[in-house]
Amino acid sequence: MSGTLTLKKDTVFKQDPFGKDQDQAKVKANQPIKFSYIEIKDYRGTPFTQHQHLEVHLENSIPPDGSNKPPIFTWFVDVKDVARIE
Repeated sequence: MSGTLTLKKDTVFKQDPFGKDQDQAKVKANQPIKFSYIEIKDYRGTPFTQHQHLEVHLENSIPPDGSNKPPIFTWFVDVKDVARIE
């Protein structure tokens, strides 16, 4: 299911919901973010109900902050920061 995700506030997209991975991207609130699909799943043995991050597969990649690494299409987003999914 593709759609649009909107954030409540400026937030950080992460490669690891626990923030242990260095690759992160700051994303502004209220800008529509197009996604291909979203997954609700466990992460490395930790149930979704504990880490509470959606795995969002974007239509357009976002580059990690402060890095010359290639842009990334899949990020974890804290559910508390999501305003709307359409």
